[in-house]
Amino acid sequence: MRRAGVALGAVVRSALLAWGGVIAASLLLAACGASGVPTSPASSVPSDSGAARDERDCLWLLDSRINTLFPDRYAQYWVAALVIPPGGAVTIDGEFPAARYISFNLYDEQLAPIDALTDVEIVPAAGSTNPFVEAADRNASPRAYQLRLIAAVPPADTAQRAPNTLYSARTLGPVSVPANLAVLFYRRYVPDVGREAAALPRIRFELADGRSISGPAACGALDRLSFAIPDLAALPDPVADLPVNTAAFVDLLWLKFFSAVSSQGNRVFATPLGPAVYETIGSPTEGGGGFASNRDNRYIYASISRQLGPVVALHGRFPSAPVTSDGRSPMPGGSMRYWSICTNDGNTLAVFSCLYDEQLRTDVAGRGIIVVSRDGDRPDNATEACGISWLDWGAADNAVLIYRHMLPQPEAVFPQAIQYIPGPPGQFEASVMGEYFPYGHHMSRAEFEALGCPVDARRLPAVVTPPPTAG
Repeated sequence: MRRAGVALGAVVRSALLAWGGVIAASLLLAACGASGVPTSPASSVPSDSGAARDERDCLWLLDSRINTLFPDRYAQYWVAALVIPPGGAVTIDGEFPAARYISFNLYDEQLAPIDALTDVEIVPAAGSTNPFVEAADRNASPRAYQLRLIAAVPPADTAQRAPNTLYSARTLGPVSVPANLAVLFYRRYVPDVGREAAALPRIRFELADGRSISGPAACGALDRLSFAIPDLAALPDPVADLPVNTAAFVDLLWLKFFSAVSSQGNRVFATPLGPAVYETIGSPTEGGGGFASNRDNRYIYASISRQLGPVVALHGRFPSAPVTSDGRSPMPGGSMRYWSICTNDGNTLAVFSCLYDEQLRTDVAGRGIIVVSRDGDRPDNATEACGISWLDWGAADNAVLIYRHMLPQPEAVFPQAIQYIPGPPGQFEASVMGEYFPYGHHMSRAEFEALGCPVDARRLPAVVTPPPTAG
C-alpha cells in the first residue's frame, strides 16, 4: 500500500527545505569568517581538487532514485536546495553532456516553477561549443558553460535578461520580490549510449565581498538528512489501493495539465461528484504548473483502471523527434525535441514505465498502436511483429497515463502539440491534436487478440470522452 501524493510531496519538500537550512547556516558562518569552512578566491574555472568533487556530488541532494513527482524513465534528475548569499550569487560550472536535452529549472517551496534555462539558451564559455544549438557538432570539444543564480526579479523585457542567469523571485499578490531560497532541478534526457556517466555541474557560493566558498561542511549533514527521506512508495496508506475506480472511463478522458490543484479533481470525475468538482476546481483555463513540472514540457493525462479492463489500447499518429541515442551529429530535426508516454501511480506520484519517441513502432505515416497492460495480461499479438508497442501498466490497479511533449515547433509549423491546447481541460484536446490525438480504450486480452496480426488501428474505437458536466 502507498501513501497519498499530497503527503508524499510534503516529505520531499521538507527534506529539500531542511537541506537548504543546512546550507544557509554554512553560508552564515562563512560570511562571519568562521573557521572550518573552506574559502578560496573567486574563480570561473572549475577546480579539480577533492573539495570541488565533494561539493559537486553532495550539494545535489536528490537524484532519480527518488521515484516521485511523476518522473520520466528516460530522464535523469538531480535536485539541490540552495540559499543565495545576500548580495552574492550561486555559480554553476559544467560541461554540456552528450544527450537529447538538458535544462535547469527553479521552483518555489511548493515546487511550482519560477524560472528556467533550456540547453539552447545557454551561452558556452569562450572557445567552447553548445552542442544543442541548431546544426552544431554534437561531439565538439571543449563544451564548458557557467550559469549564475541570483535573488532578483527578472526583467519584464526578456531581452534585458543577463545571459546564463536564473532569477529567484516570489510573487506576493501584485508584487514580485527577490527570494534567496531556491530549489534547483537539473534534467538530462536520453544520454547517448556509452556516454551516460557525464560529470555533474559544480556548485559554488559567491559572497558579496568577492569570496567564493564551497560546501563540504554543509555536505557533512547529508548522511543524517538521508534518513529523513524514506522509501516513499512503501509507506502505508489504507485507502490508496482500494479496488474502486473513481476516475477512469472505458474510452479515455484526456485532460491537459494546468496545476497540481486542478489535476486532483480528476480523481473523482467518474463518480457522481465529478460534475461539481469539474465546474469548481477541475476546469481552469490557465495555471502555473506544479509537481516540479518542466517549463519546456506540457502534459495531458488520463486515468486507467483494471476495473474497466486489463488492457488499454492507444492509437493515433505520433510526432517526429530527433534520434540521438546512437550519437549521430548534428542533431536531426523533428516536430518536437522529445515525447513520451508513461504509466504512473496517482497516489505516490511514482512512475512505473515509459515509452519514448525512439522506441515507438510506427507505419510510414507515423501512426502507431500502444498496448498498456501487465506482463501477465499482455495479448499474444501485442508484439513488434504485429506492429504493436507495449507499455507496462504497473502495480496499481488504478493508474495514470501521462503524455508529454517537449519543445515543439512553433504553432504555425506544428499546431497539434499539447502546448497549444487551451483550457478548460477536456474541452479541446481532440480538436487541437487532430490525427495526433491518442485515442484510448479499455478492453480484455481476448478482445485485443481477436484483432489478429498485424493489428489494424481502424478496428479500434476512436471515441472522445468529454469531461463531466452538470448538463
